[in-house]
Amino acid sequence: MPDLHRTTGRWRLGVGLALVTTTIWGLLAMALKVLVVKLDPFTVTWIRFVGAGCLMLVVGRHGRIPSPRHAPGPYALLLVATCGIAGNFVLFLAGLRLTSPATAQLVSQLAPLFLMAGSMVVFGERFQRLQWVGLASLVGGLLLYFGERTAEMTNGLHGTLGGVLLIGAGAASWTAYALAQKQLLRDFTPDFVLAFVYLAGSLLLLPPAQPHLLLAQSWPRLGLLVATIVVTLVSYRCFSGALQHLEGSRVGVVISLTPLITLVGVTVASSFLPDWVQPERLGAAGLAGALLVVAGSALTALARRT
Repeated sequence: MPDLHRTTGRWRLGVGLALVTTTIWGLLAMALKVLVVKLDPFTVTWIRFVGAGCLMLVVGRHGRIPSPRHAPGPYALLLVATCGIAGNFVLFLAGLRLTSPATAQLVSQLAPLFLMAGSMVVFGERFQRLQWVGLASLVGGLLLYFGERTAEMTNGLHGTLGGVLLIGAGAASWTAYALAQKQLLRDFTPDFVLAFVYLAGSLLLLPPAQPHLLLAQSWPRLGLLVATIVVTLVSYRCFSGALQHLEGSRVGVVISLTPLITLVGVTVASSFLPDWVQPERLGAAGLAGALLVVAGSALTALARRT
């Protein structure tokens, strides 16, 4: 059995870091929705990676770097993490172009579910009976939520359905990153991992990116783009820290609250910035479905034991 990463046991700190991550991710979707109106997903992700990677080189604590001659496995995992996070960012933005922030975050709840399933395989965790109840609640909530949007879901791959499929694929890509990230914490500091995946990811995305488009953006949009770079760094640094101190299943519980934060954020922001943020129109069935998704995701994660 390989030497797997173990948490520090400082669960209060882990929960706090996970809450910061969840809040940022919940509000970030609104900002990204504004940006992808005039910028493509590759360009937005590329500049976010470049900015966050450079910041990590300045403020990060990278620690000792193992020699690749003695530790080839961790470097292979670094490549998996890089491809996983780059794929997640691009696919999420591509799907966000076709759907609303709240819908995107609800579909993204497949990511914690995929993470739990992956943890069962990689870290030897077990699926309990109560988790099947949570899974049924999550699936039922998604069906209820999208059942209220039947017309949207029948408009083909260039509409809501296509956005849902892209975001689902992004959730699977994020799972590969998260599993690799958790194991990498055994050999590297979180700051080194983040600096590597951001800078390596920026090189990976440079060919399809169009940096010249940034020159045509207004100052408010450029300011919003800079803000997304900073919060990208902060949120993933907090996420890495949460995985150090807390089990992946418990982190998944907190992250499951992200759609609710997005719904509240969209409701508030649409009142003050109606030209930038469109209100989310939810009926009783849609709201019930959203709550079932969050409850199911939280229950599935909370019931897990190692």
